[in-house]
Amino acid sequence: MKTPKSVTKLMAGSIFAGLLAIAGTSVASAQSATATFNIQNSGTALTLDIASCSPSAPISAPFSIGANGSASFSATGSGSILCTVRYKSGSDGCQFVVDATNFGSFGGFANSNSYMGDSTPPSCTTTNQSTTTTGYQGSFQMTH
Repeated sequence: MKTPKSVTKLMAGSIFAGLLAIAGTSVASAQSATATFNIQNSGTALTLDIASCSPSAPISAPFSIGANGSASFSATGSGSILCTVRYKSGSDGCQFVVDATNFGSFGGFANSNSYMGDSTPPSCTTTNQSTTTTGYQGSFQMTH
């Protein structure tokens, strides 16, 4: 028995509408998220070593942070973004990481560690981390 054209068109239309609804849900759930860094320097001036985000996104990390100075900057991605920055002074260096996600609600994490240092590595601490109205933020301190 041959299926009438009107039924075939109706079925094709229903399948297309279903696929469109699924695609629309995926797009709606992956909204932007911002990773924010607040870095306090306790010591001599710092120089930026590395600043990168995954997936690739521009990050506004300053090239240097003055002696006993501070800096705040951020990067925004779609759905989630993981950013890593490294600052160094001489043989001391700290790595700071912020991950921000937005899949219906904001979340993430922040951490820090020393990635270079002589016999006495620098102190790299995460002093605060929290959800913000646009993503996730980490506050850090480098003592060297």
